[in-house]
Amino acid sequence: MIPTAYLWFVDHTGIMNRVWTISKSGTTGIMVTAHLPLEEALFFFLVNCMIVFGILAIERSFAIMRIVHSRIGARGGRISVVGSNPKKSAENSFLEDWTIKDEIKCVVQCAFMHESQVDQQAVSDLIAVHKLICAHSKTFSMASKLYPQPLREDIVALYGFCRISDDVADIADENSDYEQMKIWANAVMVMIQDFIEACYLPFDANDQQDTLNRLISGICTGISNFERFPANSSDVESVFRLFSTRIPRSVPKKCIQELLDGFKWDMAKRQIDSDADLVKYSEHAASSIGEACLYLMILHDAESKLGACVETINNGHIKPSENVIQKARDMGVALQLANIARDLISDAEELHRSYVPLPWFSPNYFQKEAATATTATNYSDFKVGEPTKSEDVTLRLRKITGKSKTAPVALLNSAELSEKSNLEKLRDRFISHPDKNKTTLKHFSRKIVSMAQPYTISAVAGIESLPRTHRGAVKTALLMYMQIGEIILASEEYPRRAVVSTPVKLVILLKGLYF
Repeated sequence: MIPTAYLWFVDHTGIMNRVWTISKSGTTGIMVTAHLPLEEALFFFLVNCMIVFGILAIERSFAIMRIVHSRIGARGGRISVVGSNPKKSAENSFLEDWTIKDEIKCVVQCAFMHESQVDQQAVSDLIAVHKLICAHSKTFSMASKLYPQPLREDIVALYGFCRISDDVADIADENSDYEQMKIWANAVMVMIQDFIEACYLPFDANDQQDTLNRLISGICTGISNFERFPANSSDVESVFRLFSTRIPRSVPKKCIQELLDGFKWDMAKRQIDSDADLVKYSEHAASSIGEACLYLMILHDAESKLGACVETINNGHIKPSENVIQKARDMGVALQLANIARDLISDAEELHRSYVPLPWFSPNYFQKEAATATTATNYSDFKVGEPTKSEDVTLRLRKITGKSKTAPVALLNSAELSEKSNLEKLRDRFISHPDKNKTTLKHFSRKIVSMAQPYTISAVAGIESLPRTHRGAVKTALLMYMQIGEIILASEEYPRRAVVSTPVKLVILLKGLYF
């Protein structure tokens, strides 16, 4: 109605000022306003209705296509996961090359397909996972709306899997009966691993579905034994079903496996004993997701172009360049480090973990850092979307350049820190009372933010390599986490929870999407 009202206003104004005239002999004489004939008003209204309903019909056709064919890896009965060649698959050996004519015919068939012919289970799974994410991850839910609908559906499928798997990894630490919960959590994680293996096996579709259904049922049974798990069995079932139909045909297995290795790291209570461990953990937890999202963006961009879509169907999935993959992974590290810097207290209190590298607990560590300190790069110096010109980002990423200018308050005297066991005791004491020493918290958080900076530079340089339709959302996400880093650096004391205010979020949103 808003475009219609605008056109009515323009037409009324033009006729009133005699810019153009309407012959009275061609109208009924009924006026909507003093200068707007009924025929003109109806014309604009009907044309806008046709445009809106036409767009909705096209969107409906492609939405049905995404459900019926589970992404372009399944056109024409093809069975294809990432890493396999559709032409060489035994199941597809009898299929001829997919053509542009076939693709157009497929779109038209979906346009006239009745809802009763669509798998309603797939539709309900997508709705259930979306509602689950809206209820438990409001920030992600809001951020995901910046992506086009087709990409958003796949990102929801990926994030739902990440959310449930992460909750399984954390559940033992959040329950009073730790040992029993740990046993169940390990058993569920083994089933999740088997589920991933089954998702990426290109065997007979019916056998594969039976195997997946049994594993999903086992995962749901295991999760039902957890206390206060944030999702019910029905939602968990939807998460894994949706994942199995969407992600294996879009994202390489190595990305999902790397993510699972990060969850297993947490479940094994493996500690962060060095700066390299912190970066490695961040790669498991977030670089894997950054790379997975890159594959989704590249594939969706191809699907939006008829020729590229057909070529991808015939030749297999598109692999981004190694340089672009590295920058996507660097963005994951940058965002994860910002998360860790923000959550130092909550990680210790709720999960009984610390991602602070062990050597940092020694007062001598920061004293040496202060002696050789260099000026840290300010986040505000970066312009998202503009590639860096004067530095070799790859070289910078091999070095941790962040330095703290001030020495921390020692938690124990230097004599007690001569052995690793004493540092571990110090770490345990920090986990028990994370907010006891605000100064130490600030040093830790500033150092982590400083570590994130070279990875942020690399991510900034990589945004222009993404498909144009997805750059704005990625810019916005990066700017949001950069703002968290700025809040931590600007605070006199470590903020218990660095929160970006709503007005600042709106500014970041406009900057990310339009500037």
